[in-house]
Order: sequence, then C-alpha cells, then structure tokens
Amino acid sequence: MKKVMIVSIILSSICFGQQADTNTFISQTAGIQVTKPAQWHFMGLDAVKENKDKIKLQDEKIDAAVKNSNAPIIAIMKYPEPYDGINPSFQILVRPLGKLEGKTETELWTLMLPGLEKAFKDFKLLKSAHEIELSDKKASEIEISYTLETQDGKKYKCQSKMILSLKGSFMYQFGMGFPQKAKKNDLDEIDSIVKSIKFIE
Repeated sequence: MKKVMIVSIILSSICFGQQADTNTFISQTAGIQVTKPAQWHFMGLDAVKENKDKIKLQDEKIDAAVKNSNAPIIAIMKYPEPYDGINPSFQILVRPLGKLEGKTETELWTLMLPGLEKAFKDFKLLKSAHEIELSDKKASEIEISYTLETQDGKKYKCQSKMILSLKGSFMYQFGMGFPQKAKKNDLDEIDSIVKSIKFIE
C-alpha cells in the first residue's frame, strides 16, 4: 500500500467526469470541482499515458509502477501536448487510504517522502509539510524540486507543489508541476486553479 501511495504522489508531481462548461470540471463520483484558466487545456488520457511513458525515474521498480498506474481523474496543462519542455500542469488523483486510514496528512507525507527522494534525481524538499486550507477543509502542502529525466536522455529542472487532503476513506492528491524558473504569470494561474477547487457532496 505504501508503494501505491508513493506512485500516486509521483504521478501528481509530474510536471474523468464531466465538464460543466469549457473551463470547469466536475466529478460527482469523486465529489470534486475545479476551474482552469481559459487559455489552459484539459489533457486526454492518451496524452497522460504518453507523458508517463517518457519519464525515467531513478528507482526501476517505482518507474515501472508509475507507468502501469491508473490515470488522474483530471489533468490540466497550460500548453497543448506534445510540448517541448516542462509544461505547467495541475492534476488530481484520488486513492483509497486502505490500511493507512486514520493517519494524518503529515504522517502520510512522512511515509512517502523517502520514496520521492529515491525516485527523483537531485531531489530537494523546499518546503516541508505545512497545513493549509483547501475548499474549507484542512490540507497539507509540500514543495519539492528535482531533475526530471526522460527515456531519450533529456533532463529538465522541475519544481512541484503537492497537496494532500483527506475525505472519508480517500486521499485526494493535488499536484502542480512547473519549471524551476517559472514565470510569475504561470504560478499565478496555477494558484487560481487551486483556489477554484471545491469539494462537493
């Protein structure tokens, strides 16, 4: 179960339901709603899989697990794919807590951070787990940087913010990926996506 959680977090860091309109995504099943900036793009499942297949993680077992894992319930990118470089992105993954039910968000980060460090080259924890409010719910956020390597030998300096929020027996993972020297406008747009998140019944 611990490996599943680590894989989920990796997926959310790499830099489906229905749309209520051209910019808002709603999943009644997952009980979540999010709105993207007008110029950003919802990403199809084929593009998600293609991006997973491109990456190369340091740990072979985790690398294989990521490639065989389920897709996020929604992925949003600033630019259409394929894109040469780190495409600013936002993803939501929902996973059952299983045997980890009862643990806090901070305790979950403690379990998963060693796996992230093992998977990513040049891994650095920029901001340790700290509590935030997300759609009137308690959540926990970390920020990391790392070098993302691809199967064809390319290397990209990446940065990610990741948020965990618990709802019932499920863990909601929100991942935001962007270049280490991201434009302020890109970061502002990512923040606007996070602020748009709503948990719905």
